[in-house]
Order: sequence, then C-alpha cells, then structure tokens
Amino acid sequence: MASILRLQSRSIENQEVKRLFEESINRVLSISATHEILAQNGVDEVDIKNIINKVKENMLYLTKSGKAVIHINVKGDSFNIDSDKSTSIALVVNELLQNSIEHGFNERETGNIEISIRKGILYSSISIIDDGIGFKPDDVNNVSLGLRIVKNIVQDKLDGNISIESENSGTKIYFDFKNNI
Repeated sequence: MASILRLQSRSIENQEVKRLFEESINRVLSISATHEILAQNGVDEVDIKNIINKVKENMLYLTKSGKAVIHINVKGDSFNIDSDKSTSIALVVNELLQNSIEHGFNERETGNIEISIRKGILYSSISIIDDGIGFKPDDVNNVSLGLRIVKNIVQDKLDGNISIESENSGTKIYFDFKNNI
C-alpha cells in the first residue's frame, strides 16, 4: 500500500497534496511496523521499543530530503504488548514525530527528538521531547487532524491520557496507556 501511494505521489506537483500523501504513507508504514514483526515472530505480542525504532527508521528515511538534519534517540524500557496496542502506539508515535519534524524545526539546520519509554505497573508511558521552536497548544488542538487522531487513539484505544507542554525551546508530549492484563 505504501509503495502504491509513493508511486502515485511522484506524479503530484502540488506540494500541499504531496505532503498529505507523505503523511498517509507514514501512517501506513507505522501500522505495517507491528504487522511485519508479528509475521516474522509468529506471536501476538511485540516489543514496543522495537516497534518505535521501526517507526523512527521509517520517519528518518522518508524525511531525509527535508531542510533540517533531525536526530531521533529512542531510550527506555523494552517490554511486550499486544498487537492492537502496538499498532495504536505506532500510529501515535508516527503522528507526533511527523508533527515535530514538519513544524518544530522550521528555519533550523539541526534538531533533536528524544523518545522515552517507561514501563509501569498498571500504566506505561511514552514521552516525545524535541528541542524545536514550540507552539501554542490551544491554537493547534482544534485544527490539527494529526493531534485529533492522537488524542482519540490515546483515549479510546489505549485507555490513556495525553499532555502537551510547549514553549519556544521545544515541546514535550507525554501519553500513557494501560498495560496488558
């Protein structure tokens, strides 16, 4: 599916439409990250750190032609979660990385993003922290399709909460999710 979208996007000249195709390609690849690992291992649970690293690799590959050189560091705990949760988390991380890369580093040559994974007893959490230019969450929350997708997935699919802190020295987005029972 991603290959078909990629082929079709090559013939598009309108940059806004091309950007929307790239966002769709990233979403498809984030979903496929979980299913690829599941197919290789023949199990219904995957290591969340492996999934996030796969999303990171796809994102870096697809955005390498961008203006800024972005460094993404994944750190924290490795633990298994079921395929439904891992697919939802992959989509959330993909959206947040995409927003950070697309909007956080305008007119900059480099940028850093840190993804931190923490295993808890009842809930686990993921933080995505960048050193970008920041934004006003109240100005973006109601108009951003990506953030609406993220909030809906975190609340409805992951049984979790999300918080956003942003200032001109960067943005920190934290979300948690209920562990497998």
